Amino acid sequence: KKQPKRKTTASANIKVARDKFTISEEAAHSIIAESKKKGLDKAILRVLIKGGGCSGVTICYTLVSEFKGNDVLFTEHNAQVCIDRKSFRILAGSLLNWYNELGKSGFCIVSPRLKRSCSCGESFDVDLSI
Repeated sequence: KKQPKRKTTASANIKVARDKFTISEEAAHSIIAESKKKGLDKAILRVLIKGGGCSGVTICYTLVSEFKGNDVLFTEHNAQVCIDRKSFRILAGSLLNWYNELGKSGFCIVSPRLKRSCSCGESFDVDLSI
């Protein structure tokens, strides 16, 4: 199955505390549905930032059965997301959302820190001063 393009959305209008990471209801439902498809009793979505891509960094999403001891764990709407501490420095104050448009769907991060995205939609630039 072909993976949808990874979409990031920059927005200065979100209201997430600087030390938090919020999971939308739509994203939570998708995490739970995907874990059931894969036969996992309780899955955790790992969100990881990797260097590379045409704009600087890329976000990777993976379902895992447990989190690592150095991860930051967030639970909302009966779904869990874990983020390693290095990635959380970039993603703090963000919202994990789910999009579904024109036959494409997937997770996306909404954050005032995410600046421009490349045309492929898979990498972006970050403003760490915000």
